Amino acid sequence: MMKCEFEKRIGGEVRQSDYNIIEHVYTWHPAISNTEGKDQIATLYKMGGMCLIKDMEPTAKLMEELDEEKRDAERRLKEIQKKIEDVVCGRTEREE
Repeated sequence: MMKCEFEKRIGGEVRQSDYNIIEHVYTWHPAISNTEGKDQIATLYKMGGMCLIKDMEPTAKLMEELDEEKRDAERRLKEIQKKIEDVVCGRTEREE
């Protein structure tokens, strides 16, 4: 969501630094829906302002970190699966 779209939803303006936090929470917080998220984050902001959004930021950060860990694990799993396929096909030399 763009800053101007968010501001239209709340009927006001926010500082860019605050919007960066809003966008992070909107993107990563597990309570924000993929389908209704724009309305949810605007409603949350109207209810509690930046205080509420900032309270949600640590959870959003944790979710972002966990997502990165998950992607790293999936990448590692693909590498292992490729090595298994190589062995099944008779390619048994290991890379150093």
